[in-house]
Amino acid sequence: MIVPLLLALDVVLSPILAEQATFAPNQTPRLSTTVQAGSDAFFGTMCWQVTHLGRVVDGPHEASLDLEPQTSVEMQFLPEQLPAGDRGFLCEVVLRDHEGVELVRANGAFEVAADWTRFPRYGYLTQFNKPANADALLRPLRDGLINVVQVYDWMDEHHRPWRVGYDYWQDIAARDPWVSRSKLLELIDVGQDFGMASMAYNLMYGAYENYQSTSPIEPSWGLYRSGGVQDAHPLNIPGWETQSLALFDPGHDGWQDWIADRTAEAFQAMPFDGWHIDTLGDRGSVFDDAGQSIDLASSYTDFLAAMRSALPGQDFSVNAVGDFGGPDLRAQDAWDVAYYELWDHPDQDDYADLRSFLATHHRDSDVAPVVAGYVNYDLAQQYNGQAPGQFNHTSVLLAQSAVLASGGWLVSRGDGSAMLCNEYFPNRNLQASPDLLGDVDRFHHFAVAYENLLRDGLQEGSGSIAFGDASVPTSTNGDTGAVWTFRTTREGDECANRYDVVHLVDLRRASDPRWRDPAGVAQSQPVLVDQTIQIEFTAPWSESRLWFAAPEWQGGRAVMLDATVSGNQVSATVPFLEHWGMVWIEYRTEPGTCGCPSDLNEDGFVGFSDVLEVVASWGPCLGCLADVNNDGAVEFADLLQVLADYGDCF
Repeated sequence: MIVPLLLALDVVLSPILAEQATFAPNQTPRLSTTVQAGSDAFFGTMCWQVTHLGRVVDGPHEASLDLEPQTSVEMQFLPEQLPAGDRGFLCEVVLRDHEGVELVRANGAFEVAADWTRFPRYGYLTQFNKPANADALLRPLRDGLINVVQVYDWMDEHHRPWRVGYDYWQDIAARDPWVSRSKLLELIDVGQDFGMASMAYNLMYGAYENYQSTSPIEPSWGLYRSGGVQDAHPLNIPGWETQSLALFDPGHDGWQDWIADRTAEAFQAMPFDGWHIDTLGDRGSVFDDAGQSIDLASSYTDFLAAMRSALPGQDFSVNAVGDFGGPDLRAQDAWDVAYYELWDHPDQDDYADLRSFLATHHRDSDVAPVVAGYVNYDLAQQYNGQAPGQFNHTSVLLAQSAVLASGGWLVSRGDGSAMLCNEYFPNRNLQASPDLLGDVDRFHHFAVAYENLLRDGLQEGSGSIAFGDASVPTSTNGDTGAVWTFRTTREGDECANRYDVVHLVDLRRASDPRWRDPAGVAQSQPVLVDQTIQIEFTAPWSESRLWFAAPEWQGGRAVMLDATVSGNQVSATVPFLEHWGMVWIEYRTEPGTCGCPSDLNEDGFVGFSDVLEVVASWGPCLGCLADVNNDGAVEFADLLQVLADYGDCF
């Protein structure tokens, strides 16, 4: 997560940023920050380390700094000792003066993954004209760790996305300046440099209303209503190139062959990473031209199979609007990314509905889900692009909290500093303040740092949760006016047999139970500090550990909590809760390769030498081995933990 620029004794440390949104396993990740001296010279040290789910996996490393007044230096971090596999990490950096006094710290997340579809983090692009600045559009998205962009309405016509040989064309809205093929190529190239995939948007089954006069497409391939009229999606926007989209049967061989060939032509001229396939949801009863009923939902998988055959090597996202077509897609895992545009359906509208919907997805599919939901949608209707309003800051962060905690990704950022409030992505009726953009990026970094808890084999958890004192209302059903508590679980790794995660989402801030907060009525509330939590654990405790992290607390870094075990309950103090925080149990009952934090000399035994190391390191100390709970200081809690673990350690 990006932390704001911090000033301490006239020294500024910039955010920790990765050069790419995703690094491949054969790459050495590269991150950087800049240290800027003020009116005085600066002499001190910078210490950095990389953690995974709270445990140090690379470092600590230390470098000396000697800066003249008003000079700066860029510091680069190249972690080379990372565990294998698709994982998120947190790079933690602290700056100290020449006396060892901590001045400032900053954190930034990064990811190593073999394929972007493992943990897709969607953004979007809507500007492809010649004057568009590719770096300015994409760099802010990279800094927020977005690893794929939906290239929205880039095409000439839905049924003919590119006219062979053309370098310029108008999009459906007839916007000026025209779309530039050279700019699309540049955007794709810059995206690749930033570790981002580019997915070409187009409808699965649509054509301009005049398709019969401009193409050999046969009306017999179409979808029809009961009266024998071809189904069409109305637009009715003056000045657009078409006022409706004629719809076709996705399962018809003729339509499949036509759109596959036209898409292949476009992809040969513009090397997109794949097709972001849009749909229009439930069309009601539809028929072929002979009056035979068509099962539109089940035809999606047939269409995808045909496209995979015709367009080898491409990735496919499918928008199952309102979950129409979703059950069949999940049953076959026919998509590479599950994309859901959610509206005000009765089972998708409230906070609890959202969590239940995503839990169903995780139960039925191994493909990562992405959610498009238009926060403050009704509020946006009161403004226009010439006189825009402002997003409700709290609404946006609660929506981010609910989706991320439920194992999804919420599409929000695009086009540099734009944020999504409407199904027409170029809509700019609402603007995001710089503070809100920074907070959304902070949530994105947090989601990457802990993606292996949030999105990696996620399943529903069980067991009781008691949070806060008597003055703090709580709910397990996503009720407004209360702190929402729920649990998820995932299988273990080399460090744990299993992870149980308790999510805390502060819906005291919510006035509307709908997670999109259409009218933007959410309000800020005082931050909760030092609240007790009691969790029922559902596996043997043994050498288990209790951790806490939150996107708005200490740059998202994880700390080990002092846990008290009684019966099948473990209790601790949660230091901070603003919008969202999570406590997780790391169940450890069998030896693993991870070791335990108290074994400071890694000899498999916690003994007197480890106690001496704690005493010798006493005081503020980021990255010290003796900082067992990773809170940036070696203190009494660390000594107690080492003494509690005295003996054989794994």
